[in-house]
Amino acid sequence: MKLALLGADATTLEIVRAAVLRGDTVAYGCELNDRVAMLREIVPGIELCDGWEELATGRLADAVVVAREVSDLRRADQVVKLSQAGVPLLFSHPVFGDPLPYYEVELAQREVGHAPVLPFLPARLNPATQRFRRSLSDAGGQGGPRRFVLQRYLSAARPWTAREQLAHDADLLRYCVGPVTEVAAFGPRASDPATRELNVQLTTATGDSVTWTSEVTAGEPRGALTCKAHDKSTVLKMPDDGAWTIDGETVGDNPGSPPAVAVLNALEAALTGKPVGLDIDDAIEAMTVVEAVDRSLRRRRTIQLRTERESERETFRATMSAWGCVLLLLLTFSIPAVALLVWLQVPWASYIPHAVAVLLVVFLLAQLLIRVIPREE
Repeated sequence: MKLALLGADATTLEIVRAAVLRGDTVAYGCELNDRVAMLREIVPGIELCDGWEELATGRLADAVVVAREVSDLRRADQVVKLSQAGVPLLFSHPVFGDPLPYYEVELAQREVGHAPVLPFLPARLNPATQRFRRSLSDAGGQGGPRRFVLQRYLSAARPWTAREQLAHDADLLRYCVGPVTEVAAFGPRASDPATRELNVQLTTATGDSVTWTSEVTAGEPRGALTCKAHDKSTVLKMPDDGAWTIDGETVGDNPGSPPAVAVLNALEAALTGKPVGLDIDDAIEAMTVVEAVDRSLRRRRTIQLRTERESERETFRATMSAWGCVLLLLLTFSIPAVALLVWLQVPWASYIPHAVAVLLVVFLLAQLLIRVIPREE
């Protein structure tokens, strides 16, 4: 593949190294700022673009790798325009600080309909994660409650906050356990956005409880996801550097492969139209959980989440139902109003029933608009 960069951060540097390992070409870069020298050490031949708009032509690369920027608003505007231009994207996660810009990008992608937009969520692509998920599915028929504990140890040497880590782990939990329906968060410095120590209690749509914790370690950054069910524990160990294991057993043909390689493999498959099990919806759902954690910290209460997102057809039906109620109320109050106006001999009172009849006809005809709204696939 031929890649171009829009910005540079720790994640995109990881992607560039994996691209070189795969034999891909990182040809162009834009808005690299102080990372230019570091990137030239990895990719000596990278060329700098005069402006990010050049990337929207689609002629410079097969896909654009997007890094996070200080300003969510500016980066969102760039990503939306690239998506509208049909440019395939792979973006650092979290590339935005809240879910709203993700929805804007998703809407732009839906308008184009064919350009893949993938978040950097490598955990779900790891063979160990996929086997762990299958083991949970196989044991699901036994019934009974399940309890999960995900412990995260963040490196003291890396400026990676609890919030940023949770943006990844929320997707891991959704992939393995199911959608989150309740969130309650607390911690010693929980109100600080840069805190690295946090405790989050989650409940999934299946009724399972999950405890997520993060703390700083002087050792290697790592994580462990434990499932306790039916008097048995299964542990998925997730070191940042090294092979992931399930109960001490290494999984996969190439367990030491960098996580970014799996994401680039998924991007390459997506460019050919193959389903890869990763898209922008996964980033949206993860950031929705993170945003719920923020609200839980501010309000000091449990936050309820919806597990289903409304489609355009559902929104249309809800809107029509609301307008139908308004028209019924209008019809109810118009009868005594007309009678009163006729008794007062108001000249135009006789036109009110005709106006109400016209509104009812327009309302009934508007119901046919649902036929032009595409069904969700």
